[in-house]
Amino acid sequence: MASTPTTLPNLQPVGHGTYRTAVNRQILALILRGQFPAGQRLILNDLAQELELSITPVREAMLDLAALGMVEFRPNRGAVARAFGAPQLADLYDFRRILEVEATRKACQRIPTDALRDILAKLETLANYAELPTDQALEVDHQLHDLIAQHCGSQRLHEEIKRYDLLMQAVHDVIGNHDHIQSRANEEHLVIVHAL
Repeated sequence: MASTPTTLPNLQPVGHGTYRTAVNRQILALILRGQFPAGQRLILNDLAQELELSITPVREAMLDLAALGMVEFRPNRGAVARAFGAPQLADLYDFRRILEVEATRKACQRIPTDALRDILAKLETLANYAELPTDQALEVDHQLHDLIAQHCGSQRLHEEIKRYDLLMQAVHDVIGNHDHIQSRANEEHLVIVHAL
């Protein structure tokens, strides 16, 4: 049975050095935008050709996306996009919160004081803006989450948080980041850093 050709919307050739992450982000963005609807076959050779890559980083990216629950491997079909909508997004945030709460608990008294003071100063500076500079706020947000994950004392937990961070970045790329959400996150982060 011949397969129908896959239409690959908006894929861009990937630059050298960041293959796997770049492939992950592009395919995640297409799934999140609904351009790879649930059940659509993701033909590795077609993806590799469109991205101007060998099949190896594309296969590795598919394995990463399967571990995140965005793609599944089906017998005799290969990689297939999974459904993604509001319920899956809510699940994603819930699961990420579970991971990061445990990482924060484990990071208590492990994070160097100087690193906490640096993040605290950045968060306080952001809190003083009348209009939050979103790019700067996102960068500080990422630094805090990374600092906690690095010092949680569990390599497995750290790696799992990093994997979900890739997914969260793709979500932000697609749906954006609203100022009021980032302002609330900044307030919550101030409380967390003071507690740490």
